[in-house]
Amino acid sequence: MKHVIIGNSAAAVKAVEGIRSVDKEASITVIGSEDCEAYSPILTTYLIAGQLSVAETIYRDFHWYQQQNVDLVLNTLVTKVDVEAKEIFAVDGRSWKYNKLLVATGASPSFPDIPGIDLQGVFGIRTLQDAMAIKCLLPKVEKAVVIGGGLVSCKAAEALQKAGIQVEILISSQRLLSQMLSKEPASFVQQQAEEQGITFRMGTNVIAIVGKEHVEGVHLENGEILDCQLVIVGKGVQPNVRMLAHTTVEIGYGIKVGCNLETNVPDIYAAGDVAQAPDFLSGGQEVNAIWPIALEQGYLAGINMAGRAAVYAGGLKRNTLNIFGLKVASVGYTGPIIDAYQVYAIEKRDKRVIRQLIVKQGQLVGAIMVGDIRDIGVIASYITQKKKVVDVKKLLYPSKIHLV
Repeated sequence: MKHVIIGNSAAAVKAVEGIRSVDKEASITVIGSEDCEAYSPILTTYLIAGQLSVAETIYRDFHWYQQQNVDLVLNTLVTKVDVEAKEIFAVDGRSWKYNKLLVATGASPSFPDIPGIDLQGVFGIRTLQDAMAIKCLLPKVEKAVVIGGGLVSCKAAEALQKAGIQVEILISSQRLLSQMLSKEPASFVQQQAEEQGITFRMGTNVIAIVGKEHVEGVHLENGEILDCQLVIVGKGVQPNVRMLAHTTVEIGYGIKVGCNLETNVPDIYAAGDVAQAPDFLSGGQEVNAIWPIALEQGYLAGINMAGRAAVYAGGLKRNTLNIFGLKVASVGYTGPIIDAYQVYAIEKRDKRVIRQLIVKQGQLVGAIMVGDIRDIGVIASYITQKKKVVDVKKLLYPSKIHLV
């Protein structure tokens, strides 16, 4: 049996472990587009801040691949999949036959289509190479502009600030971390960031990046030009699906897969940030681009590829991070509170604590926590168990959860 895995991050690594949990002898080839072992992308901002070395971001070294009897192919971009011949092709002309194929190619930053976006000094922050290039540039940088207010943008801004760079975050909406936090928690996190010297502009869009060869500033839609020497773009990502563009594999926003992580084409699977997989709360198919989900999907895909049935129950959005001196966490539904939803909250800013629970028809479906996040794992398990809320007030406080 020949297993080929395109990609070399969380989902790919766990797929290897899933396969090996069933089959110790099968051939496994892992093809990565970068030139290094598997590393943790969530740690790359610590590299920028000077808090970690490159070696400390690696979580599966070359010895691990040898132990797993994996043929590791690096610095190789796969551009085509022939689903009839069961063969994949790289940009350099090499090809690999497969019996089972896993696409775990992740996603790439989305860059706005504006003048100057190709100037030197404009970065996404998705790869180790991005982080190292940014770090090398910092001695020449006095001010950086971060476009976007998502998780990656906030972590990048914090890293740059810790590296001694003046940072301004430009957000087109009216709050940061809008996919994770509601208004009150977001405003509190913003306040903490501002106290550390980071500035914000809300409801602001960049229409051009200014400079000859290197970034010299950003041009705002109100006509103002902000001087800067570095621009970080954190405006979302796009799943890397190009190698399947001319195949019969069904693609929506990402590669559509079922509860066994298999696509509509037999023997082709997808997992991680590239996969549009079942979602636990909505019941539909969504791309949930977070690390724990990539790990789970990859492992279950590997088990299925090896011939043993494993069911993916659906992704549940969950994020936990330390940002601007605060512990912040969210799980499940954190979107608009329309008629079907109710929010129960406790807010003690003087103690740096905000806790919100989102309930729908008596069932806990989401939670947002700032400061005190001790019960986030327990609450996540109750969401997946579809428990009914008995005492919401007690549920707001750590270690006093009463559900039936």
